[in-house]
Amino acid sequence: MKKTIFILFIALSTSVFSQKVIDEGVVKIKMTMSSDDPKVNDQLSMLVGDVSMMIHFKGNNSRSEINNPLQGNNTTIVNSDAKRMLILQDDKMLGKTYKEDTIDLENKNTEGVTVTENGETKTILGYVCKGYDIVGNFSGAATNMTIYTTDKIKAINPNNPLLRNNTSGFPMLVFIKSTEGGVAVTIAMEVVEVKDQAVDNSLFSLDIPKGYTKSGGR
Repeated sequence: MKKTIFILFIALSTSVFSQKVIDEGVVKIKMTMSSDDPKVNDQLSMLVGDVSMMIHFKGNNSRSEINNPLQGNNTTIVNSDAKRMLILQDDKMLGKTYKEDTIDLENKNTEGVTVTENGETKTILGYVCKGYDIVGNFSGAATNMTIYTTDKIKAINPNNPLLRNNTSGFPMLVFIKSTEGGVAVTIAMEVVEVKDQAVDNSLFSLDIPKGYTKSGGR
């Protein structure tokens, strides 16, 4: 009896800890790409490989680092305090380049895109996540997305203002299905680790690192 109570206590304690609100920390995401076409699958394995993303977040600032062993690294820094974004690309073929841009956290341009709460929920790493279906045309490709978000992680979604303004919470699981040129590809992104820890403000610096040149020019 005591053993059973102890196990229940541990389970409940883990659940409560997982559900606490986090506004500063690190999230690790696993990304995969696949297709129903075996030939396309082989190409994706060669061109993309295993991709992981680390997001450091603190308040309204974030730093997303994508590591692709086959292509290189991509870092996106969103500094909402300065209303600026910096993208650093360390490409194995093209070298080190950067791009700067302004950000508008109030951008509500949703023309041609529908976002619907689908009534589904999933529990991911102890977080109960709400499901949304998104349909639209992105960069010329017909796209269907299903995402599951939690309101317990207070990190901005740096790469998509559309999701920030039309869904509640941080995406823990994302499925993106797009068709371009008759080829269907599915991208899956799942949070595999969440760390509640202090994040240094220097990670959100907009200073251009040495060795980087402006994208599209020298």
